[in-house]
Amino acid sequence: MKRWAGILLAAALAIACCACSMQKPELSVAPSSFSRETTEVLRPFQSELQFVDLKLNEDAKQWKISLWSYRDGEWKEQGKMFEKVKQKSESLRIAIRLTTKECDLYLIDENGFSKASYSSIGTNFEQTQTVIDQRIEQKTPFAIGEEVTLWAKLGVDGQQLERPLVGGGVTANAVRNQLKVKSVSTVTEHMEHLERAGLVAFVPILGTTPGRQAVNPRKVYAVDTALAAALSPEESLSRERLFATMIHNHLARKYDAIFYTPECGGCDFVVAEEGFIAGCIQACYDGDDPDLMQMKIEGLSEAMRQGGQRRGLIVTLGRSERIPVEEGEIEIIDADTFLSQ
Repeated sequence: MKRWAGILLAAALAIACCACSMQKPELSVAPSSFSRETTEVLRPFQSELQFVDLKLNEDAKQWKISLWSYRDGEWKEQGKMFEKVKQKSESLRIAIRLTTKECDLYLIDENGFSKASYSSIGTNFEQTQTVIDQRIEQKTPFAIGEEVTLWAKLGVDGQQLERPLVGGGVTANAVRNQLKVKSVSTVTEHMEHLERAGLVAFVPILGTTPGRQAVNPRKVYAVDTALAAALSPEESLSRERLFATMIHNHLARKYDAIFYTPECGGCDFVVAEEGFIAGCIQACYDGDDPDLMQMKIEGLSEAMRQGGQRRGLIVTLGRSERIPVEEGEIEIIDADTFLSQ
Protein backbone atom coordinates (compact mmCIF):
# COMPACT_ATOMS: atom_id res chain seq x y z
CA MET A 1 0.00 0.00 0.00
CA LYS A 2 1.35 3.43 -0.96
CA ARG A 3 0.38 5.83 1.77
CA TRP A 4 1.62 8.88 -0.06
CA ALA A 5 1.03 9.54 -3.72
CA GLY A 6 0.77 13.31 -3.53
CA ILE A 7 3.86 14.74 -1.91
CA LEU A 8 6.86 14.85 -4.20
CA LEU A 9 9.26 17.40 -2.80
CA ALA A 10 9.67 19.59 0.25
CA ALA A 11 11.90 22.28 1.69
CA ALA A 12 11.73 23.44 5.29
CA LEU A 13 13.43 25.85 7.67
CA ALA A 14 13.73 24.95 11.34
CA ILE A 15 15.18 26.74 14.36
CA ALA A 16 16.68 25.22 17.50
CA CYS A 17 18.65 26.36 20.55
CA CYS A 18 21.20 24.59 22.68
CA ALA A 19 22.42 25.29 26.22
CA CYS A 20 24.52 24.03 29.07
CA SER A 21 21.66 24.49 31.53
CA MET A 22 19.15 21.73 32.25
CA GLN A 23 16.40 24.23 33.15
CA LYS A 24 13.27 24.74 31.06
CA PRO A 25 13.84 28.16 29.44
CA GLU A 26 11.04 30.35 28.20
CA LEU A 27 12.08 30.73 24.58
CA SER A 28 9.78 31.75 21.75
CA VAL A 29 9.68 32.55 18.06
CA ALA A 30 6.92 34.61 16.44
CA PRO A 31 6.10 36.41 13.19
CA SER A 32 7.37 39.99 13.29
CA SER A 33 4.89 42.85 13.68
CA PHE A 34 5.12 45.99 11.55
CA SER A 35 3.23 49.23 11.14
CA ARG A 36 0.37 49.33 8.66
CA GLU A 37 2.48 51.32 6.21
CA THR A 38 5.38 48.85 6.35
CA THR A 39 3.00 45.92 6.00
CA GLU A 40 1.56 47.43 2.82
CA VAL A 41 5.05 47.97 1.39
CA LEU A 42 5.99 44.34 2.10
CA ARG A 43 2.72 42.84 0.83
CA PRO A 44 3.85 42.28 -2.82
CA PHE A 45 6.77 40.21 -1.50
CA GLN A 46 4.95 38.19 1.15
CA SER A 47 4.88 34.99 -0.93
CA GLU A 48 8.66 34.66 -0.66
CA LEU A 49 9.58 36.82 2.36
CA GLN A 50 9.04 36.32 6.09
CA PHE A 51 10.28 38.10 9.22
CA VAL A 52 10.41 36.34 12.61
CA ASP A 53 11.40 37.52 16.10
CA LEU A 54 13.43 35.15 18.25
CA LYS A 55 13.44 35.70 22.02
CA LEU A 56 16.12 34.01 24.13
CA ASN A 57 17.09 34.06 27.79
CA GLU A 58 20.20 33.34 29.81
CA ASP A 59 19.84 29.57 29.48
CA ALA A 60 20.32 29.70 25.70
CA LYS A 61 23.95 29.61 24.60
CA GLN A 62 23.55 29.23 20.84
CA TRP A 63 20.79 29.26 18.21
CA LYS A 64 20.72 27.76 14.73
CA ILE A 65 18.46 27.95 11.69
CA SER A 66 18.73 24.99 9.33
CA LEU A 67 17.55 24.67 5.74
CA TRP A 68 16.34 21.12 5.04
CA SER A 69 15.37 19.49 1.76
CA TYR A 70 13.24 16.35 1.43
CA ARG A 71 13.76 14.22 -1.65
CA ASP A 72 13.82 10.53 -2.49
CA GLY A 73 12.52 9.57 0.94
CA GLU A 74 14.96 11.41 3.20
CA TRP A 75 15.73 14.82 4.71
CA LYS A 76 19.09 16.46 4.03
CA GLU A 77 20.47 19.62 5.63
CA GLN A 78 21.32 22.03 2.79
CA GLY A 79 22.60 24.93 4.89
CA LYS A 80 22.49 26.65 8.27
CA MET A 81 23.00 29.94 10.09
CA PHE A 82 24.04 29.89 13.72
CA GLU A 83 25.26 32.36 16.35
CA LYS A 84 26.37 32.29 19.96
CA VAL A 85 24.14 34.26 22.30
CA LYS A 86 26.01 37.42 23.23
CA GLN A 87 23.79 38.67 26.06
CA LYS A 88 22.02 37.01 28.98
CA SER A 89 18.70 37.86 27.40
CA GLU A 90 18.48 38.58 23.71
CA SER A 91 15.88 39.39 21.07
CA LEU A 92 16.71 38.91 17.42
CA ARG A 93 14.95 39.63 14.15
CA ILE A 94 15.53 37.26 11.27
CA ALA A 95 14.38 37.76 7.69
CA ILE A 96 13.89 34.74 5.42
CA ARG A 97 13.56 34.77 1.66
CA LEU A 98 12.48 31.33 0.47
CA THR A 99 11.55 30.56 -3.12
CA THR A 100 11.17 27.27 -4.94
CA LYS A 101 14.82 27.53 -6.03
CA GLU A 102 16.87 29.45 -3.45
CA CYS A 103 17.00 30.75 0.09
CA ASP A 104 18.47 33.84 1.81
CA LEU A 105 18.74 34.29 5.59
CA TYR A 106 19.28 37.73 7.16
CA LEU A 107 20.19 38.38 10.81
CA ILE A 108 19.10 41.94 11.59
CA ASP A 109 20.28 44.03 14.57
CA GLU A 110 20.98 47.67 15.43
CA ASN A 111 24.29 47.53 13.54
CA GLY A 112 22.80 46.36 10.25
CA PHE A 113 22.48 42.79 9.00
CA SER A 114 24.45 39.68 8.10
CA LYS A 115 23.39 37.38 5.28
CA ALA A 116 23.68 33.72 4.33
CA SER A 117 22.62 32.72 0.80
CA TYR A 118 21.91 29.33 -0.74
CA SER A 119 21.58 29.43 -4.52
CA SER A 120 20.07 25.92 -4.53
CA ILE A 121 17.80 24.35 -1.93
CA GLY A 122 18.37 20.86 -3.33
CA THR A 123 14.78 20.42 -4.49
CA ASN A 124 13.34 20.88 -7.97
CA PHE A 125 9.80 22.20 -7.59
CA GLU A 126 9.39 22.58 -11.35
CA GLN A 127 8.09 18.98 -11.46
CA THR A 128 5.10 19.83 -9.30
CA GLN A 129 1.65 21.09 -10.19
CA THR A 130 1.02 22.82 -6.87
CA VAL A 131 3.24 24.24 -4.11
CA ILE A 132 1.81 24.31 -0.59
CA ASP A 133 3.22 27.07 1.61
CA GLN A 134 3.03 26.62 5.39
CA ARG A 135 4.75 29.02 7.76
CA ILE A 136 4.72 29.94 11.44
CA GLU A 137 1.70 32.17 12.10
CA GLN A 138 1.72 32.83 15.84
CA LYS A 139 4.02 33.08 18.83
CA THR A 140 5.39 29.60 19.52
CA PRO A 141 7.22 28.75 22.77
CA PHE A 142 9.86 26.04 22.58
CA ALA A 143 12.42 24.36 24.82
CA ILE A 144 16.18 23.99 24.66
CA GLY A 145 17.05 21.36 22.04
CA GLU A 146 13.59 21.46 20.44
CA GLU A 147 13.16 22.33 16.77
CA VAL A 148 10.41 24.59 15.46
CA THR A 149 9.50 24.63 11.78
CA LEU A 150 9.44 28.25 10.60
CA TRP A 151 8.50 27.72 6.98
CA ALA A 152 7.81 24.74 4.75
CA LYS A 153 7.16 24.59 1.02
CA LEU A 154 5.68 21.34 -0.27
CA GLY A 155 5.51 20.37 -3.92
CA VAL A 156 2.43 18.32 -4.86
CA ASP A 157 1.81 16.41 -8.06
CA GLY A 158 -1.97 16.55 -7.74
CA GLN A 159 -2.62 12.86 -6.99
CA GLN A 160 -4.73 11.58 -4.12
CA LEU A 161 -3.84 9.41 -1.20
CA GLU A 162 -4.66 5.82 -2.03
CA ARG A 163 -5.85 5.21 1.51
CA PRO A 164 -5.86 7.34 4.66
CA LEU A 165 -4.19 6.22 7.87
CA VAL A 166 -6.33 4.10 10.17
CA GLY A 167 -8.13 6.49 12.48
CA GLY A 168 -8.99 9.27 10.05
CA GLY A 169 -5.76 10.64 8.55
CA VAL A 170 -6.31 13.63 6.25
CA THR A 171 -4.27 16.00 4.11
CA ALA A 172 -5.27 19.27 2.51
CA ASN A 173 -4.36 17.91 -0.91
CA ALA A 174 -6.59 14.84 -0.53
CA VAL A 175 -9.50 17.09 0.48
CA ARG A 176 -8.76 19.39 -2.45
CA ASN A 177 -9.01 16.48 -4.88
CA GLN A 178 -12.25 15.23 -3.36
CA LEU A 179 -13.90 18.66 -3.43
CA LYS A 180 -12.26 19.61 -6.76
CA VAL A 181 -10.94 22.88 -5.32
CA LYS A 182 -8.20 24.50 -7.38
CA SER A 183 -5.96 25.76 -4.58
CA VAL A 184 -4.55 23.66 -1.74
CA SER A 185 -3.98 26.84 0.27
CA THR A 186 -7.76 27.47 0.20
CA VAL A 187 -8.38 24.05 1.76
CA THR A 188 -5.63 24.64 4.32
CA GLU A 189 -7.18 27.96 5.34
CA HIS A 190 -10.62 26.38 5.77
CA MET A 191 -9.12 23.57 7.88
CA GLU A 192 -7.46 26.17 10.09
CA HIS A 193 -10.76 28.05 10.45
CA LEU A 194 -12.52 24.84 11.53
CA GLU A 195 -9.89 24.25 14.21
CA ARG A 196 -9.90 27.84 15.47
CA ALA A 197 -13.69 27.72 15.66
CA GLY A 198 -13.44 24.74 18.01
CA LEU A 199 -15.25 22.33 15.69
CA VAL A 200 -12.41 19.87 15.07
CA ALA A 201 -8.89 19.13 16.35
CA PHE A 202 -6.07 17.99 14.10
CA VAL A 203 -3.48 15.65 15.61
CA PRO A 204 -0.09 15.65 13.82
CA ILE A 205 2.43 12.84 13.66
CA LEU A 206 5.13 12.88 16.34
CA GLY A 207 7.90 14.81 14.60
CA THR A 208 11.49 13.64 14.82
CA THR A 209 12.83 15.57 11.82
CA PRO A 210 12.00 19.05 10.52
CA GLY A 211 8.96 19.08 8.29
CA ARG A 212 7.84 15.54 9.17
CA GLN A 213 4.54 16.86 10.49
CA ALA A 214 4.04 18.92 7.34
CA VAL A 215 4.31 15.97 4.94
CA ASN A 216 2.29 13.40 6.91
CA PRO A 217 -1.49 13.15 7.35
CA ARG A 218 -3.11 14.58 10.46
CA LYS A 219 -5.79 12.70 12.36
CA VAL A 220 -9.09 14.51 12.81
CA TYR A 221 -11.23 14.49 15.96
CA ALA A 222 -14.57 16.24 16.42
CA VAL A 223 -14.80 18.46 19.48
CA ASP A 224 -18.56 17.86 19.62
CA THR A 225 -19.31 14.20 18.89
CA ALA A 226 -23.07 14.84 18.64
CA LEU A 227 -22.49 17.44 15.93
CA ALA A 228 -20.13 15.07 14.11
CA ALA A 229 -22.75 12.31 14.18
CA ALA A 230 -25.43 14.69 12.88
CA LEU A 231 -23.28 15.95 9.96
CA SER A 232 -21.61 12.66 9.07
CA PRO A 233 -22.52 11.16 5.66
CA GLU A 234 -22.46 7.75 7.35
CA GLU A 235 -25.70 6.43 8.83
CA SER A 236 -24.00 6.19 12.20
CA LEU A 237 -20.49 6.79 13.47
CA SER A 238 -18.82 3.68 14.83
CA ARG A 239 -18.61 3.28 18.57
CA GLU A 240 -14.85 2.76 18.20
CA ARG A 241 -14.36 6.17 16.57
CA LEU A 242 -16.61 7.92 19.07
CA PHE A 243 -14.74 6.22 21.91
CA ALA A 244 -11.36 7.38 20.55
CA THR A 245 -12.74 10.91 20.11
CA MET A 246 -13.93 10.94 23.72
CA ILE A 247 -10.45 9.93 24.93
CA HIS A 248 -8.82 12.57 22.71
CA ASN A 249 -11.06 15.35 23.99
CA HIS A 250 -10.31 14.38 27.59
CA LEU A 251 -6.56 14.50 26.92
CA ALA A 252 -6.85 17.82 25.05
CA ARG A 253 -8.18 19.45 28.21
CA LYS A 254 -5.18 18.25 30.24
CA TYR A 255 -2.13 18.58 27.97
CA ASP A 256 -0.49 21.23 25.81
CA ALA A 257 -0.08 19.07 22.69
CA ILE A 258 -1.12 15.69 21.30
CA PHE A 259 0.60 13.63 18.59
CA TYR A 260 0.29 10.14 17.14
CA THR A 261 2.82 7.56 15.95
CA PRO A 262 2.31 5.19 12.98
CA GLU A 263 5.02 2.60 13.72
CA CYS A 264 4.17 -1.02 14.67
CA GLY A 265 0.45 -0.49 14.30
CA GLY A 266 0.58 3.01 15.73
CA CYS A 267 -0.18 4.75 19.00
CA ASP A 268 -3.30 6.90 19.13
CA PHE A 269 -2.05 9.61 21.48
CA VAL A 270 1.39 10.80 22.59
CA VAL A 271 0.82 13.75 24.92
CA ALA A 272 3.28 16.53 25.72
CA GLU A 273 3.53 19.13 28.48
CA GLU A 274 5.84 22.17 28.23
CA GLY A 275 7.61 20.65 25.26
CA PHE A 276 8.29 17.27 26.88
CA ILE A 277 6.54 13.95 26.25
CA ALA A 278 4.36 13.14 29.24
CA GLY A 279 2.60 9.92 28.26
CA CYS A 280 1.50 7.41 25.61
CA ILE A 281 -2.16 6.35 25.45
CA GLN A 282 -4.17 3.98 23.27
CA ALA A 283 -7.96 3.97 22.86
CA CYS A 284 -9.37 0.45 22.52
CA TYR A 285 -13.15 0.17 22.67
CA ASP A 286 -13.19 -3.64 22.48
CA GLY A 287 -10.65 -4.78 25.05
CA ASP A 288 -11.69 -8.40 24.58
CA ASP A 289 -10.53 -8.65 20.96
CA PRO A 290 -7.14 -10.44 21.26
CA ASP A 291 -5.85 -9.41 17.82
CA LEU A 292 -6.79 -5.77 18.31
CA MET A 293 -5.33 -5.73 21.81
CA GLN A 294 -2.05 -7.22 20.58
CA MET A 295 -1.78 -4.52 17.90
CA LYS A 296 -2.46 -1.84 20.51
CA ILE A 297 0.23 -3.27 22.81
CA GLU A 298 2.82 -3.39 20.02
CA GLY A 299 2.09 0.15 18.86
CA LEU A 300 2.10 1.46 22.41
CA SER A 301 5.38 -0.27 23.24
CA GLU A 302 7.06 1.36 20.24
CA ALA A 303 5.71 4.77 21.19
CA MET A 304 6.98 4.28 24.76
CA ARG A 305 10.40 3.44 23.35
CA GLN A 306 10.42 6.52 21.14
CA GLY A 307 9.21 8.79 23.91
CA GLY A 308 11.38 7.36 26.68
CA GLN A 309 8.34 6.37 28.74
CA ARG A 310 8.28 3.51 31.23
CA ARG A 311 4.49 3.43 31.54
CA GLY A 312 1.78 3.30 28.90
CA LEU A 313 -2.02 3.27 29.05
CA ILE A 314 -4.66 1.42 27.04
CA VAL A 315 -8.14 2.77 27.76
CA THR A 316 -10.92 0.23 27.20
CA LEU A 317 -14.65 0.14 27.80
CA GLY A 318 -14.45 -2.04 30.90
CA ARG A 319 -11.23 -4.03 31.22
CA SER A 320 -8.47 -3.46 33.80
CA GLU A 321 -5.08 -5.20 33.88
CA ARG A 322 -1.33 -4.60 34.07
CA ILE A 323 1.05 -6.09 31.49
CA PRO A 324 4.85 -6.03 31.81
CA VAL A 325 6.69 -5.21 28.56
CA GLU A 326 10.33 -4.69 27.66
CA GLU A 327 9.90 -0.91 27.79
CA GLY A 328 8.24 -0.96 31.24
CA GLU A 329 4.60 -1.55 32.08
CA ILE A 330 1.32 -1.15 30.21
CA GLU A 331 -1.78 -0.51 32.28
CA ILE A 332 -5.13 -1.43 30.77
CA ILE A 333 -7.70 0.81 32.42
CA ASP A 334 -11.47 1.17 32.09
CA ALA A 335 -12.81 4.38 30.63
CA ASP A 336 -14.80 5.41 33.72
CA THR A 337 -11.67 5.38 35.86
CA PHE A 338 -9.56 7.11 33.21
CA LEU A 339 -12.06 9.90 32.56
CA SER A 340 -12.44 10.60 36.28
CA GLN A 341 -8.70 11.22 36.71
